Amino acid sequence: GSTAGGFGGYRVTNEWPNGGVQVANSDEEYAEWCKSFSFQVAVRLRAHGVHPSHLDDRARWVLEMAGVAPDWVDYHYATQDAQENLWDEWDQRASERAHASAADLERDRADQDGSRVSAEANERVVMAAVGGAYGAASTPSQFDVRSPTRVDGMTVLEEYPSDFGLLQVMRVDDEHADATFAGATLLMRASNQNAVLSEYRPGSEPKTGGIFDLFAMLPPLLVNQPGWHPIGILGLGAGTCAREMALFYPNESRRMVGWELDPSILHLGRKWFGMDELEQSSRLTAQCGDAFEELRRAREGGGLCAGIIVDVFDEDSKVLPQLTKFETWEEIAQSLAPGGRIIANLSTGRGKSANMQAAVAAAEAAIVTCGGGHGSLWRGGAHGIWNEVVLTGPHPTIQCWADGHLPMHLSKYTDAWVPITAPPGARQGWM
Repeated sequence: GSTAGGFGGYRVTNEWPNGGVQVANSDEEYAEWCKSFSFQVAVRLRAHGVHPSHLDDRARWVLEMAGVAPDWVDYHYATQDAQENLWDEWDQRASERAHASAADLERDRADQDGSRVSAEANERVVMAAVGGAYGAASTPSQFDVRSPTRVDGMTVLEEYPSDFGLLQVMRVDDEHADATFAGATLLMRASNQNAVLSEYRPGSEPKTGGIFDLFAMLPPLLVNQPGWHPIGILGLGAGTCAREMALFYPNESRRMVGWELDPSILHLGRKWFGMDELEQSSRLTAQCGDAFEELRRAREGGGLCAGIIVDVFDEDSKVLPQLTKFETWEEIAQSLAPGGRIIANLSTGRGKSANMQAAVAAAEAAIVTCGGGHGSLWRGGAHGIWNEVVLTGPHPTIQCWADGHLPMHLSKYTDAWVPITAPPGARQGWM
């Protein structure tokens, strides 16, 4: 149960390990922790079709003893139900105005290659999309910024509300002019379609490429780490990074733990991007919450990571200001097991969200605090990948990659990592 006082602060459980995990030092902190944890549990309950009204008194008591406030669970359901009712009404009105012919609908409907559900299951969202924008006589809601069915060679499969901006699931045509994303299902924000948040391609072979290929180069560098240390993913998104690593290393026993701030993204990840399969296989544990805060809590509970992937941006896909601060990276470094490494995406490319100054400051801090002054930088533009990426620790040799059994598909990237070393005592402004 959640107790205070005798254990030196607010803790969850009083049995394991060593009196439980301390989660707060004050009433206010504990209240915030309960709210966050309750929302995480509510997401899981909802995914399994369990409504709070179905819980008997004992079940609610068990939740309370685990630090879950039933009232917060009820609140989460109420807000989500209200949002879904809003979308159902919107879809119905749009469907009534749908003007596409049966042939057009069949063309635009999500096929089995573009999603993990049948075309029939997608008919509702496709019908809603082909209805177009609301007419002038209708009363718009706060989510009335809806894209047409077809956008630059892509089909809108679903649009979903989020506290951070409307989310769009897009199916790219197989014959799209941009071969990089042809045939993929993409997750983007309506406010910034220059940045792809996640992508999905069906099948058992890794096919995404780009920044996700670079992330997948981390596991071979962790072969000397104890197997019980997981790979942490700060900024899980819809799970593309985790899925690619699971496909590249199907026999890997090391778990992955990912944190995502936006519950709407986790919802879409389970629906469209294969995240639920990873969770069911126990390869991935997906959690909703502030990645930095949750990483700290895990560390205070005794949990360290063999390696950490950092892929966090704001709603405009810009580098978070805290990543330019040494204090942030020092906190992250404390969650690394000895000899662990970090790979961080510090820019979405050279588009409108790019900020080279912030990327440099973040790379400097990461190398000094997490790599002992040593690291490697991705050569911008190599193999068509324009992201600014940093890998901490000694520059990997060919033998290092070989010992870690780097997949052949990823070996082409090894020569595009440039070694860099910070001058002794340097902190910022040296790169």
